[in-house]
Amino acid sequence: MARSSGDTEYHLTPRGWETGNSPLDRVETWLRAIRGSREYVCWVCKWANPNVPRADRDKLRTKHGQFMGHSSRWRRRITIIGEPL
Repeated sequence: MARSSGDTEYHLTPRGWETGNSPLDRVETWLRAIRGSREYVCWVCKWANPNVPRADRDKLRTKHGQFMGHSSRWRRRITIIGEPL
């Protein structure tokens, strides 16, 4: 089976998750890394807006949380979500 891999930065904004250049209204930036034929998916928080309280970021992440999924093991996919900064 072919191995897959790739890193993508996602920015959490009031509109949801976005890729590309960092939007001015982002509240967090996460790196999603995918590795291996078993497909390990790992989310790591790389940046958090110091002007936005953690409680507000938590609410926004929960609102758009379905995008990240949740830490789990399902068939050949293992997903790990790290702690926000």
